[in-house]
Amino acid sequence: MVSIHSTDGGNSIDGSDRCDDVLVEIGSLLRKARSAQKVSYEEASRTVRIRPDFLRSLESGQLDGLPERVYVRGFIKAYANYLGLDGDALANRFASAAQLVPPPRQRKRRSPVGMQLRPVPAWSA
Repeated sequence: MVSIHSTDGGNSIDGSDRCDDVLVEIGSLLRKARSAQKVSYEEASRTVRIRPDFLRSLESGQLDGLPERVYVRGFIKAYANYLGLDGDALANRFASAAQLVPPPRQRKRRSPVGMQLRPVPAWSA
């Protein structure tokens, strides 16, 4: 298991710079794990179903070559798990740096007690 700690202590002023720095660190971990296992981009791509050019961009920390950040989070999780790393921890680290927040929870609306809407049969109207 790889230890994941922030190097800037969370004191970065610009969130996008922090996101780029975190992606570079994560990419370095992914590259080292892949090369240690002697796995090619094509082999990893077939297994995790992520295009090889996206895997290269992940490992090099280039957000420009990747789709929206929410997809990048999923890519990191899947690729890291495939390589035997803690995909959840790496994906969560990227999400916090990219300031991805989970959607607000939707509360189910309940009708007040005794009020139930029922269809009216067409023949009664």
